[in-house]
Formats: sequence, C-alpha cells, structure tokens
Amino acid sequence: VNGIHIATVAMALHALLGLVRCPRLPAGIFVLVMLWLDVDTTGASPSAVRAFLMAAAVEAVTGPQDTVEAMRKVFEERRDLVVSMLNQAKGVHCSTPDGAFYVYPSIAGCIGKTSKGGKLIKDDEAFVLALLDEEGVATVHGAAFCYPGYIRISYANSNAELTEAMTRIQRFCEGLH
Repeated sequence: VNGIHIATVAMALHALLGLVRCPRLPAGIFVLVMLWLDVDTTGASPSAVRAFLMAAAVEAVTGPQDTVEAMRKVFEERRDLVVSMLNQAKGVHCSTPDGAFYVYPSIAGCIGKTSKGGKLIKDDEAFVLALLDEEGVATVHGAAFCYPGYIRISYANSNAELTEAMTRIQRFCEGLH
C-alpha cells in the first residue's frame, strides 16, 4: 500500500469531518490536499480516496451553506453550556475552545483525591475510569492526547444529554475527598 495514499485518506477524512462538525475549519484544505498529492479520484486504486468521497467533499465546499451557520450556533451553545457547567465542578477548570467540538478541562484539583466509591484518583486515567464506573459518563483521559491532568469531553450531543452528563460530573467531583 502506498504511504502517500494512506496519509491522503487520513487528511481527507479529517478535513471532511472538520467541515461537518466544526464549520470554521477550512473545507478547502480537503480539496487542496487532493490536488497537491495528485490523488487518484477514479476509485480504481484500493488505497486512494473513493470517488463518492470526493463528490461529497466538492458538494460540501460548493453546495448550499445555509445550514453551516445554524450548526455553528448550535455547537457554540453546546460548548458554552459544557464549559459553564464544568467550571462549576469542584476541582475542574475548563477554558473555552475556539472552533472545536470537544473540550479539555483540567482536573488538577481532583488528582490525589478518593472517589465516593473508594477509588484513588492518581491521574487522569483513574479519573475517567472512576467517573465511568460511578456515574456512567464516558470521557477520554487527556494523556491519550498528550495532555496528562486533563480529560477530553465531546459536546457533539444534545443539550439535554450534555446537561445530564455535566451534572453527573459535578456530582462525582463533589464527592471526591
């Protein structure tokens, strides 16, 4: 398998997903990468980006953009909800990201404490495992993204689901001692 084609697929999918989830990302990057690497768009190569993906990318860039602003506002509202509620959680600090669909709150104030369930929160991985076990909230430990002491939370969900999850995180953090 040609290494350039694998890299192309990865970059192309990243750019296309970025357009859908984060409208501020430049969708043109997708097309430029394809042109720069002279990617086979016929679908004949087993490792090249498929023609239907190319057609989808072109439509995303050149098609109607009226829903992009509406979705941007929805995600901005979700982001603000999540950041606000996380900043109310004991031991957590969350900055407001620009142009993302996830946050990386610091849980430094929670490290070294023990959960209501008796689990020592020695690091971000222990935090996410205890949070999942005790409150049923799935997050990703920051060390997986080279951010130890942080967790990653996606806000690509409904406001109701996000409110419930943030309430559970607040309850979990309140119970740390």
